[in-house]
Amino acid sequence: MTHPHEQPAGNEESEQSLRSEEDARILAELARAQGHVPIPLPLVAKRPGTVATLIAHKNQIMEGGPLTQKERSLIALSSAVAVKSTECIRAHAAHARKAGATEDEVVQAVLIAGFVCGMSPIRAAYQGLPRE
Repeated sequence: MTHPHEQPAGNEESEQSLRSEEDARILAELARAQGHVPIPLPLVAKRPGTVATLIAHKNQIMEGGPLTQKERSLIALSSAVAVKSTECIRAHAAHARKAGATEDEVVQAVLIAGFVCGMSPIRAAYQGLPRE
């Protein structure tokens, strides 16, 4: 008898296979649409179903809502600058341009992120330095 939260072994293997196939389909679609698979996804794909879950989560956050596509793309670009991901910077800058962002808007988003991130180490130093 199996525990209510357990599935028979055959069903689990079949479910993992389906999740792996869905992940492979998503990776192939990304490669076709973007010309490459984003760097972390091959590692993420080692856990069946994780790519599909991650992409569904991204889509839920990045699609629709009160912000325009251009605004969402510029925020994503600024975030990519903040975490220093050159691949993400390239991708989100392209998404922002495709959504209608001008070169000046892209540059300003990058500069804002750089300013905010650049002040963080100075703030930490100020807080960490002894007061005279």
